Amino acid sequence: IFCRLLALAPALLGAERPASYLVVYQNSNELRATGGFIGSASVLTVRRGVASQLFEGSGIVDNYSVPPPEPVAYYNGEPAWLFRDSNWSPDFPTTAALERFFYALDFHHTVSNIVNVTPQAVSALLSATGPMYVPEYRQTVTGANVEHLADFYAHWASTPGPSTSGNLDTRKKQFIGIVARHVLQQVKTLSVRTLIDLGQAVGTSVEHGDLLLNFRDPSLQSLIQQAAASHAVTPRHGDYLYIVNTNLSYNKISRFVHLSSAYDVHVRPDRWLDARLTVRIHNVPAPAVYQRDSLGPEAGRYGNWDDYATFLRIYTPPGAQLIDQSGWTQPWSQGPAYGGTMFSGYLIVLHGTTRTVHLHYVVPPNVFRASHGKAYTLLVPHQPGSSPDAIHVMLQHDGVRSTWNVLHPSVDVHISAQIEARPFQPIPLPRYPPPATSPGGWVEPHAFLAPPNSRG
Repeated sequence: IFCRLLALAPALLGAERPASYLVVYQNSNELRATGGFIGSASVLTVRRGVASQLFEGSGIVDNYSVPPPEPVAYYNGEPAWLFRDSNWSPDFPTTAALERFFYALDFHHTVSNIVNVTPQAVSALLSATGPMYVPEYRQTVTGANVEHLADFYAHWASTPGPSTSGNLDTRKKQFIGIVARHVLQQVKTLSVRTLIDLGQAVGTSVEHGDLLLNFRDPSLQSLIQQAAASHAVTPRHGDYLYIVNTNLSYNKISRFVHLSSAYDVHVRPDRWLDARLTVRIHNVPAPAVYQRDSLGPEAGRYGNWDDYATFLRIYTPPGAQLIDQSGWTQPWSQGPAYGGTMFSGYLIVLHGTTRTVHLHYVVPPNVFRASHGKAYTLLVPHQPGSSPDAIHVMLQHDGVRSTWNVLHPSVDVHISAQIEARPFQPIPLPRYPPPATSPGGWVEPHAFLAPPNSRG
């Protein structure tokens, strides 16, 4: 990834023509599909290596003309799909297109390139550049304290910060924008060794999903895809299991919510997969300090401030068919998504308790096409911003049993095993259209991107 990024450097730095970026800052304490709640954003413009930025928080004069995804409307009663909720899709090319659309709708700016950032990425970048003094706050900022300071100034400080421009939300969250400005200024004076360390930190952050990149220029986006860094949902080759945890509880306690999963898959003689998935979510009681600005599930109507509500989505290969499920507070209907199949449901996990979801489904033998029936492969993507406890996989085939136990995965998990080559019959599957990234179509089941109407 680092070498690919080096190839992009001239275009990224606006060597020939100005490059614009929408830098979206996500808070992983309120986990969303691509890393966290969108608390603020900057429009970054780079001309021949010189950068300028326009920073804004999420408290804006919203455009209320597009209905939100159905779970957001049903459980949270939100009247519209807003920029701060535009990262609903776990497929980052789709989310990037939605962020462009909603940013233009809400902020009246158009941007070409999208960069989504989690606090972990900011920490990694500052660890590479070294401590940095920020005179506006009289603070020395490091990789170890930047996340804490950003949260403190956004939610706990008695004054909204040094800048008096913008609305209150922007002034409260300006710390991260000011730090970004100092980092951009400091980059010009870094040594070659530090620049290499910085590039490696960028590459690691991209690999972990803490730094997500999407470019309008097809040649640039092609390099990202070649580096396997597009963070697209791709359930079309081999077995696939992507568990996406989306905090809908109006609180920032995701760090105290522990998720683990067990996947037991049996390769039948006809090469259909018999799959049983168990997902456990344990809500450790959060410290009382997190009660501020927290409401709880459905704005406190169905839980306290430290209870956890999630819309859990599970992405599987195309043609997967559900046999049985249990454990949901409320299950939702399955449907096609990103070339595969999505199972989903709503969960409320009271503080100090555990909820367990069980799914039993089958997957057609089409997953063996790529290996010609000689190998079983499984991809378990890592959700950006998440810290799952463990993924346990047990595979049974032809009288053989194999197990894998991955603790605290921070990158995608790839599993492969040789199996006995037996005849199998792929089944014809319908071709579904790609997700809608312009108004008038379905992004995925339960999320329709309607054209803006006169309510705006």
